[in-house]
Amino acid sequence: MVTDFLYLFFEPTETSQVRGKEYLKRLRIRQNDRSPLVKEESFKAQTQALLKLGGEDSLYERLGEIKQPVLVMNGDNDIMAPTVNSFIMSQRIENAQLILYPDSGHGFLFRYP
Repeated sequence: MVTDFLYLFFEPTETSQVRGKEYLKRLRIRQNDRSPLVKEESFKAQTQALLKLGGEDSLYERLGEIKQPVLVMNGDNDIMAPTVNSFIMSQRIENAQLILYPDSGHGFLFRYP
């Protein structure tokens, strides 16, 4: 399980793997005041939205409707939510700023807390 987590959330580089293991250690230490787990209904809704990113009724087409400032963040090599999607979002949202974190995958927030 740890190996799978590190593969999905961190890069295979030594520096990224060390950061991943540090994150897991911090996670085990903190037992109180943790954020609640994502609810199943939220996970399912996100999955449905992701499935609509491409294709005939693409949600990409609606991104231009967003008028407030948006910060789009991602690791520079995210295999779970491909980094190219963040780039596309930042291009289609009028007032978006894109930050890509180096040597990072889906766990960029864990690597750069």
